[in-house]
Amino acid sequence: MLKQTLTKQRETEIEKQIYSTYKASSYYVNLAIDKLHFVDKDWKIFGWDIIKLQKGRVSSVINNADRRLYLKQILEYDIHFFLSQCLLCKYARRYSLDEESLVFDFVAKYYTNYKFDFTHSSHSNYYVVRKGWIEDLKALTRSNGLSSLLLTCIKANEQFNEIYLDILSNITQFKSEIIKKGKLQAKKKLFLKAYNAILKKQADLNDYVDLYDICEYMKMSYKSFNNFLSWFYEEERMRLSIFFINVVSTIDQRKRFYIR
Repeated sequence: MLKQTLTKQRETEIEKQIYSTYKASSYYVNLAIDKLHFVDKDWKIFGWDIIKLQKGRVSSVINNADRRLYLKQILEYDIHFFLSQCLLCKYARRYSLDEESLVFDFVAKYYTNYKFDFTHSSHSNYYVVRKGWIEDLKALTRSNGLSSLLLTCIKANEQFNEIYLDILSNITQFKSEIIKKGKLQAKKKLFLKAYNAILKKQADLNDYVDLYDICEYMKMSYKSFNNFLSWFYEEERMRLSIFFINVVSTIDQRKRFYIR
């Protein structure tokens, strides 16, 4: 049934669900085999005795010995992405930013030669997997700092520690961009709040509002608001339906806003 579902056009809900689950699990398998080398080319499992695994009791709780083994292997083959994601988590929450995009932008800026395929789509899928690792391995504390076990694994290996310090240094440089992104995110929320508030007061329901009214609501200058509009349009045009209309200059002689 699985082979049939994967090779034919999926029509029923159960077929779509099977395919979706199979596709999602493939990223875990791909990372475990091709990227992290938990299974070698001869299909030998790294780090565990296969007989003990077969006789052992399956448990949903990962003990510290296995957690350490997982973390060391992840650091060996995925340290740049994994630690970047761990270390940027607190900034994403502090400034209400999309964590996935923040990690992608950071790695794209500082680690362009990294060995993983560098497209947003592949990054998005692997990001979800890494997020699962972070949670399952308890790599972060409640305050989103690195766990003592993860820090121990890093400090015990000179190369790991060197990369860790390099990522920390780059995040220090990246902070100004993070703060800027946070401010723009706050303005975006205020912009949408202004749009909805002004729309409710209008007599007609054509969903258009005067940009000058929003500019006034946000207490921004013409230049600052125009720059924000350009950023907002580029940031949201794939997620929202954004339309602008021009009022003829004989009716409204105020300066026009220009959107790239």
